[in-house]
Amino acid sequence: DEQGGESSGSFCFELPSDAREIAEGERDFFRTLLAGGIAVLTPMQFEEVWRWEKSPRSSGEGSDALQGDVSTEAVREAIDDFRQQLKDALNAPAPVDEESEGPDAVEGFAIEEDTRARLGEVIASGVLEQCLTVGPAMKFVGHAKLTPRILQPRFVVVVGPRSLRVATLGYVGEPLLGERPSDKRTPFLARLLTQDLMESAAERQVHIYYRVQLAGPAETSISHCVSGEVPALLSIARGQMESFRVMLSDVPAQTLLIAGITMPSSGIQEQEGVTLFDVEVTPADGQEPWTIRRRYQQFHDLYRNVRPASNHLASVSFPRKHLLPVAGAKLEMRRRGLEVWLSEVVREAQSREPDWMQPLRDFL
Repeated sequence: DEQGGESSGSFCFELPSDAREIAEGERDFFRTLLAGGIAVLTPMQFEEVWRWEKSPRSSGEGSDALQGDVSTEAVREAIDDFRQQLKDALNAPAPVDEESEGPDAVEGFAIEEDTRARLGEVIASGVLEQCLTVGPAMKFVGHAKLTPRILQPRFVVVVGPRSLRVATLGYVGEPLLGERPSDKRTPFLARLLTQDLMESAAERQVHIYYRVQLAGPAETSISHCVSGEVPALLSIARGQMESFRVMLSDVPAQTLLIAGITMPSSGIQEQEGVTLFDVEVTPADGQEPWTIRRRYQQFHDLYRNVRPASNHLASVSFPRKHLLPVAGAKLEMRRRGLEVWLSEVVREAQSREPDWMQPLRDFL
């Protein structure tokens, strides 16, 4: 469903059953763990970066592992170490110092004793490692018909008094922003949350909820995004929220999620002496694309409404008016110019010009 341009819903992720696929998933988990891509939120603490204590980085082997050279022995050792650390964290006593504060301090709640054994069984089942990979996220972008990638993926193991979930955060869709490879992002932040794995560990299918929305002005770092999710994830773990889906009311009504626009050459129409251009709009939430039909004057009205500053859209000029009707090669040149210009307006509106959102939404 959608509200205010935000997209939310759910899909099913099939856990691998073939030995080769399971091993590949475990290697992906190993690389994620080695890169510091996993955070753990327990009743007693929030550890933003959870690393393998015996990481081969210290011996100079880490780069090979991240590039794909992963031994079975190293993967097995990392998985065993991760599982033991997680069990130790769950068995840690709740803090009693009421003056304890700091960024890692989380208001605690106790894990019931009869739940610990069940948590141990789920941790030992292997389902957790398969969910701590980009596999579920890639299934999501395929489900949503987005560009097949997720940028800066980060994972959070979320433990409640009687629950165990995995949250995935990352940037999806288009356009691509950022200069350095490690900083690449898009204007859209995706949040995925598994169902309670204590209920599904024996099954080969995990139900995953998702929410996609325009990233906020401060959400240019995935670490900042993860830290900002802690209160919501705690509420979900406590059973006060069902999932990310119930958090739609905070999204401004003018939010727009557009993956891109195209204006095909075949979409030029003449109606009653007026030239109209088809604009095919692809939303970033996986919904069906739609087509609108606009005349040149409507594009020009949008141009006047957004009023780009001299340093914005500097490399893209708006196609000028002609005293006489255009046709043939000049008409095709106008179509191409309008397509490029409108694509840039969409990109700018969804990255650094939020004031353009309302006129753009009215146009589309």
